[in-house]
Amino acid sequence: MKKLINSAATLTIASCFLLSCNDDESPSSNAAAASNAVQAAKTLTEKKQAFAAQRNSYEKAAEADLENAKAKREILAEKEESKEAEAREAGRARIERIKAAQEVAEEKLENLKDASEETWSAAKKEYEAAYSKTSEKLDSLEHRQALEAKVSENLDKMDARLDQIKTDLKDATGDAKAKLNEEWDALEPKRDEIRENYNEFVTSADEKWDEAKVGFEKTFKELSKTFKNLFS
Repeated sequence: MKKLINSAATLTIASCFLLSCNDDESPSSNAAAASNAVQAAKTLTEKKQAFAAQRNSYEKAAEADLENAKAKREILAEKEESKEAEAREAGRARIERIKAAQEVAEEKLENLKDASEETWSAAKKEYEAAYSKTSEKLDSLEHRQALEAKVSENLDKMDARLDQIKTDLKDATGDAKAKLNEEWDALEPKRDEIRENYNEFVTSADEKWDEAKVGFEKTFKELSKTFKNLFS
C-alpha cells in the first residue's frame, strides 16, 4: 500500500516540477495542470488500491475453494476404501488422479499469488482452468458413487424378491406356483446380468460413467414395468 501511495506522490511531484520549469505558461494554467496531475495520480492510486482489494478477495476465495475440494476428496476416498478389494483398488486410482489435479491447481494458485499486476490476469486464467479440472473429476466421482449406491440398492431388492419367491414356492401349487416360477425365470437371469455389469462398472478405472448410467436406468425402468413396485 505504501508503494502505491509513494508512486502517486512521485508522479505528482514530477509533474509539478516539469510545470514549474515551463516559463511560457501562466500561473493559472500551471495551477490547473498541477491540479490535473494530482487528480490523475489520485485516480491511479485508487485504481491500484481497488485492484489490490479485488485480488486479495479472489485469492482468499480460491484458497477456500481448494480446501473444500480437499475435504470433498477425503469423503469420497473413504467411500472408495469401503469397497471390496478389486473395486477399492480402482477407486484408489481415481482418487489419485483427483489428488494430482488438485496439486496442479494449488501450484497455479501459488503462481497467482506471486504474479505481478501485469501478469495476474493470465495467471488467474491458468488457475481457473486447473481448478475446473479438479471440480470436474470430483463431480464425476461423486455422481459415480451415487449411481453405484442406487444400483446396489436395486440389486438388493431383486435379491430379496427372489428369496421371497423361493420361500413362497415351497407351499405354492397350481397356478400360483406357475406364476411364481414364471416370475423367477424372468427376474433371476436379469438380476445376474445386472450384477455382472455392476461388478464390471465398480472395478473399472474409467471415469466416464454416463453410458453406464443410461444403461442401468433403462434396465431398471423396464424391470419396473414388468415387476410392479419392485423398486418402489
